[in-house]
Amino acid sequence: MCGSFDTANLSWADIVDLARLTTNEPLPLFSGKDRFPMRKKTKAAGEWNGTPIIRVRNDVREAVEAQWGLVPFWWRKPLSEKAFDTFNAKLEGVRETKSYRHALEKQRCVIPTSCFYESTGPKGGKTKHRVTLAGGGPVMLAGLYDYNKDLELLSFTIITTEPGPRFREFHHRVPAILPGPGEIEGYLSGSIDQALAIAGSSSDELLVIDPPKPVEPA
Repeated sequence: MCGSFDTANLSWADIVDLARLTTNEPLPLFSGKDRFPMRKKTKAAGEWNGTPIIRVRNDVREAVEAQWGLVPFWWRKPLSEKAFDTFNAKLEGVRETKSYRHALEKQRCVIPTSCFYESTGPKGGKTKHRVTLAGGGPVMLAGLYDYNKDLELLSFTIITTEPGPRFREFHHRVPAILPGPGEIEGYLSGSIDQALAIAGSSSDELLVIDPPKPVEPA
């Protein structure tokens, strides 16, 4: 699960090198604001802050701005009537899920972050845990994107997978991490089987969680 993430202090020099960007287009700017998913019945599509994602189009790897909470191309109703969350997508079901199966084949993306957050503890007394990559550097998350012509909206979802024993103390799902250029290449440009295998092999041993232990309910 990924409830929010941060893009502060990210360097495009690091992202360009890690993701092997080939575009000459101007890159979207990172901001210091935390990113939260676009949910139904809260704001209009244009009122949400976007975030850069990395994708491949016409064999060119580019960075564009999109909004978090995938709205499928086939959605024809107002956004306020969308009654299902699509900010996280379970790896095990993306082949069959109507909202994702088209994107899985042709529209994979990588979401550069400096960290993401999980919360533990009882309602009203939760502890927010900041999750970063061991050794520093960007935390590159595996995702899917889609474009809805009716809403003129480019949006994305973050792939989640089963956590290892360390992260399971915090949540039963963990975002799929792409730790290096090889994993990014395989996820973006490989076959569906290759992409899913890479996303599913994400290891929570790569992560640093602060505070390190969840707070037990009183």
